[in-house]
Amino acid sequence: MSDSNVHLDKIENQVDLDEMMNEEIVELSFIQSIYAIVMNPKLAFEAVKHKPRILLPMITVLVVTLLGSFLMWDAIKTYTMEAMRYQMQAQGQDVTMLPESVMSMVAMSTFAGILIMIPVAIAVKGLVIYGFMQLFNGKGTVKQSISIVANAYIVTILGYFIKTPLAMMTGNYGVSFSPALFLSKEQLLGPYGSVLANFDVFIIWYLIVSIIGVTVIHKTSKGKAAVAVLVPYSIMVGIGILGAVVSSMMT
Repeated sequence: MSDSNVHLDKIENQVDLDEMMNEEIVELSFIQSIYAIVMNPKLAFEAVKHKPRILLPMITVLVVTLLGSFLMWDAIKTYTMEAMRYQMQAQGQDVTMLPESVMSMVAMSTFAGILIMIPVAIAVKGLVIYGFMQLFNGKGTVKQSISIVANAYIVTILGYFIKTPLAMMTGNYGVSFSPALFLSKEQLLGPYGSVLANFDVFIIWYLIVSIIGVTVIHKTSKGKAAVAVLVPYSIMVGIGILGAVVSSMMT
């Protein structure tokens, strides 16, 4: 390494140190951070920068999601039964004899999926964000990156608070605040229903909050933060669209 490069590294390190010394430390209780995530995400992530919580927001999301699923149990079973019948009809199978035990088992898998998938999704998304930000010289740590996702997930709870009573009243677990809302019941059960559900208002809100979090934690531009958050999400949606196209071609 040349003397000029060593000198530049020293200057950059000194600048980072000066910024850390001049930063105002924001401290929020967990309840305050929940409110801030909704009303003032930038302030919430300024607090996350100094105290990156992962377990508390993750447990909160798990508890609310599990509670909502429990309250929507009958709607989940009905939706599962209709979805299974739709798939079996599309494959030309007999749907007159669909055992209740099978439906209950599939519906029960919903709870197991929540317990497993939410923590895994939070961890994986946080690691992906951290990986992208390493390419962009981001300043945040792995723990802070995972904390961004865990805290951003809080906004999805609001969707559950609205969806749960609607599903209980209508008996329709497929209630969505996305373009899927305008699909017929048959279309909603089809492959394109699940794809359009990815554009739910609360998912978009979660993505926006995540971008703000990456901007604050990693001290980067909104453009680079958007790349770190939206590129993986776009790939996931793209795979879903491809699967929907293949599924429609096979039926």
